[in-house]
Amino acid sequence: MKVPAGWTVENIGSQIDLISGQHVEAQYCNDFGEGIPYLTGPSDFEGYKITPTKYTTLPTKFCQPGDILITVKGSGTGRIAISDNIYCISRQLMAIRGHTAHQNFLFQALIPLQSKFSEAANGLIPGIARSDITGLNILLPPLPEQHEIATILSTWDDSLSTLARLSDTKRQQKRALAEQLLTGKRRLKGFEGEWAVLVMGDLFEERREQGNIDLPLLSITRDRGIIPRNELEKKDTSNEDKSKYLKICINDIGYNTMRMWQGVSALSEIEGIVSPAYTICIPKKAIDPSFAACMLKSESLISLFERHSQGLTSDTWNLKFSIFKKIPVFIPKDIAEQQAISAVLLALDTEIDLLVRQHAKVQEQKRGLMDLLLTGKVRVQVPEEVPA
Repeated sequence: MKVPAGWTVENIGSQIDLISGQHVEAQYCNDFGEGIPYLTGPSDFEGYKITPTKYTTLPTKFCQPGDILITVKGSGTGRIAISDNIYCISRQLMAIRGHTAHQNFLFQALIPLQSKFSEAANGLIPGIARSDITGLNILLPPLPEQHEIATILSTWDDSLSTLARLSDTKRQQKRALAEQLLTGKRRLKGFEGEWAVLVMGDLFEERREQGNIDLPLLSITRDRGIIPRNELEKKDTSNEDKSKYLKICINDIGYNTMRMWQGVSALSEIEGIVSPAYTICIPKKAIDPSFAACMLKSESLISLFERHSQGLTSDTWNLKFSIFKKIPVFIPKDIAEQQAISAVLLALDTEIDLLVRQHAKVQEQKRGLMDLLLTGKVRVQVPEEVPA
């Protein structure tokens, strides 16, 4: 490791105090705001910010404002956030408190190390030890330069937070509008036609075509729609023999038979084959395919899918087409109104997607800048102190 002039390589353990969290019994916890916020893991981290979901009336171990919180046990091991308040912290977390290094610089320096912490996790329940944190070495510039680097990188974090908030707000707006438009509580201007109560079998028929092994393998996702299987980061566990895989055509609706109660369905824009774990629906003339895709994502229908799914536990719940086709739905008879509703909702999806893409681009740019600033490849100018 080349050390820039004026910088030093320091052991993190010599630069910090490390405070372990402690478990609080469930009887002393609540979710209605009594006591002080109790952080239990990365589910309380919104990006790098804190969003507490539990409170406790019997707090034990605390973090302070500015402490860096790191997940040391369970799912999300290695994830970090920076504290903005005094919180009680569980045994899944530790608080990193710098006593010589600039705290925000230390936070920025730890961001790229999250993957190292995650890789270090081992055991049936993933976890890292204190030594996995204290044993690491980092490059440290002089304190004034640490301050300037942290200030620069924090402005990028502010931009990322703004984009994340905008996309979350837009999602909430879309969710509220979708429930109004897809239930007829709100009508679009120019449409006054009747709505009808039908069952899914009036609107869809099942496609059971098999044997199309030359078609590309696709996957149906909740958030990304229907995509080529090789675009997923997960390991491919599909059968080598794909003769029983189901064909899905453009404008078909595919859904995960065991995850329809979680909203895993999508409209296909490509032709291919999918696992028999999916159900393929062909929209009939009474329903527009794009409207159908929006309708099946509505919160009210997803609740119905959960109620109609069969199985002893949520891990085995399934919604086969024989049950799906009996579920009632309230939709406009006029195809033009269906298309107008889906156009409004898809336009909001486009806006959300643009914000997500902007967030990813800014995040990539920040990563590149971090590589330059945190290694000293590019040096920042430190303002000279103004004489007293």
